[in-house]
Amino acid sequence: MKYNKTKSIGFALIFFGLIMPLSMNLILNFPHNDNSNYKEKNEHIIDEVTLLKPSYISDSYPTNETLAIIVNMTIWSGVQATVNQYANDLEAAGYDTIIYHMNITNIKTLRNLLKSYYEYNNTVGAVLIGNFPYIWYSDPWPNYYEVFECDLFLMDLDGDWWDTNGDGIYDKHNASSGSDVYPEIYIGRIDASKRNLGSQTNIQNINNLLAQIHSYRIGTSTRTHKALVYIDDDWQGEANGSLDNWPAWLNNAYPNHDDIHTPKSYTNKTDWLTRLNGSNYEFAHLAVHTASAPGGHRFGPNESGSEGNLSANDIHNNGPGFTFYNLYCCRGADYNTTDCMANTYLFSGSYAQSVLGTTKAGGMQNGAFFYDSLAKNNTFGQAFIDWLKSYPSLSDVYSQSWFYGMCILGDPFATIHYDCSVPKPSISSSTHTENVWSQNNINILFNWTHQSDINGIDGSYYILDQNPNTIPTATTGTYTKINGTSFTNLADGIWYLHVVAKDTLGNIGKRGDHFTLKIDTTGPVITLLSPTINYYSPSSSVFISWDAVDEFNSYFLSNVYDCSTCQNIYGFGPNKNVTASSLSAGPHNINITCSDNVLTGNFETLEIMIYVDLINPTVNITNPLVNQTVENTFTIAWQALDGESGIDHTEIYSGTTLIKTIDGTINSSTISGLTAGTHTINVTTYDKSGRSASQTISINVKPGENNIPGFPLGILIIGSSLISIAYIISKKQK
Repeated sequence: MKYNKTKSIGFALIFFGLIMPLSMNLILNFPHNDNSNYKEKNEHIIDEVTLLKPSYISDSYPTNETLAIIVNMTIWSGVQATVNQYANDLEAAGYDTIIYHMNITNIKTLRNLLKSYYEYNNTVGAVLIGNFPYIWYSDPWPNYYEVFECDLFLMDLDGDWWDTNGDGIYDKHNASSGSDVYPEIYIGRIDASKRNLGSQTNIQNINNLLAQIHSYRIGTSTRTHKALVYIDDDWQGEANGSLDNWPAWLNNAYPNHDDIHTPKSYTNKTDWLTRLNGSNYEFAHLAVHTASAPGGHRFGPNESGSEGNLSANDIHNNGPGFTFYNLYCCRGADYNTTDCMANTYLFSGSYAQSVLGTTKAGGMQNGAFFYDSLAKNNTFGQAFIDWLKSYPSLSDVYSQSWFYGMCILGDPFATIHYDCSVPKPSISSSTHTENVWSQNNINILFNWTHQSDINGIDGSYYILDQNPNTIPTATTGTYTKINGTSFTNLADGIWYLHVVAKDTLGNIGKRGDHFTLKIDTTGPVITLLSPTINYYSPSSSVFISWDAVDEFNSYFLSNVYDCSTCQNIYGFGPNKNVTASSLSAGPHNINITCSDNVLTGNFETLEIMIYVDLINPTVNITNPLVNQTVENTFTIAWQALDGESGIDHTEIYSGTTLIKTIDGTINSSTISGLTAGTHTINVTTYDKSGRSASQTISINVKPGENNIPGFPLGILIIGSSLISIAYIISKKQK
């Protein structure tokens, strides 16, 4: 690839002229945030809409979800313990968590932090613990004026938000090509800084709520899985089926629900407080007129309060309350006001986990999408997103006016069928120590135990493989209701048993326990270096060397043993060579045995044969005789004997020139091609140990006939004459 100088300069100009200043702007722009005045509070964040937005990963539900816990720096030391427990509970439920407790002073910094978590950490939701910034948004309904806190700003991370007149209040929300106005993540707020009821500080209120959340997750703080649908006078038509059927929204999430709406007089202050104080409901869907400053419900038609005006203080003094709330209550979740109703329900009861409400006039419509998502055991936050996405035109005037104030106060990660993780099992073995090499591959026993689970444990999925990070699933794992399993005849190597639990609701744990099993039943692989595996030695001393390599563990000891004489040549030791000396003549069956360092040792043996031959062979030339005259082609014969290792081969020389090698025990051969005259013929015989014997004789070789090889001279003369006669006759005829 050629170096493009122009492109490099262009990139540098873009980086230093545009990207770096924008990055520095994000890092350094931390102006003061004052929540007491919405106009002043938002003046410093309007320039955010001019920022270039990077592209983000698509809005999908990741399988490995991360949750962000963002804590106000000023309260971190006071809530650290309960926040860490909160994170541990979420991790036990199969999530990854991020805890952030550095200084965040403006909404832009907070939104950019959430963007980075969404893009780089697969984050699907966040909880803000303590007092955090927010934006003001203006209701776009014609001829209607209301500004309100809008947490969708922190949830829709790729949409565009505008302050068109520069007054510090956002008034327009849309999206450019490739983006949308729907949320990528969900958020919830846990903050009691605006709470005056009771004697506890903000930190104490937060710690108590987080302890309450922990109790719910471990199953020690539960209500009957039943809902209360409580619809006041002005929405009787939406409740009784004449205009809508709000109670039916809950059918999948809460098949068992009490519906209080008809006659209208049944819904009133006294009855509501009685149910709040003495009824065993898990979920309350409440529709009643509500004020935010001061907070309170107005029972009766047209906000008249004719059936009772209920204050935040009334709720505070009438626990224990319910676990979850959906408040169709105008401004019931206006968290910027003192003792808003949502926070009062959240921090006053003994069971409360999450409250869905709105910071403005409006509330949830088409709520079946929300409750159906809860029925699938999705989190409160995910159900909130699923409901928002059910609107095809979320950013139109109607939706903005009705829904843009919707928010979650409390735990956005809660589920209505919460189980404590489908907790991770704990694996043990009575036959094997984890991560320690074992020689036992025949009888391998495993057992596991489960922590208590809010829904009860139904069984387990397990997999045995050689991947340390496998998580069994319903399709890949083996299911059992027995808390244990066994294996036999496993191959050598490192194995991992993975186990996850399944609860009685069918939830399968996302985190499993992993037991490392190491099996080694074979000794080192032995390689003979010297001598050969079947060796004939001409000496009584033989140098033996070998190498030994173990696949999984270390070479430890060797032993060399002469099976023929039942004697050790080398007792057990670390060396890998030895000289076998004073060997008697004859065969020696030698075993080289090596062991590894596993427990009592795994042994492997290599058998070699050494034949010691201490006597030379004999040889006697029987033909021709000494000084005999022979033809140019003649037969030489000899007799070779060896009483030890046996004859290996014989070499025949003329003088010092090797003219033939004869293998094995053959004792004759034809010799030809020697020149006429006297020749010294040597026959040397070797046995298999390399020992030899020789005999030398002199012979006279006759001259050979003047023949072309294979044709006698007479025949050549007659043939030549006939050819000449034929040639002369042919010339005369021409």
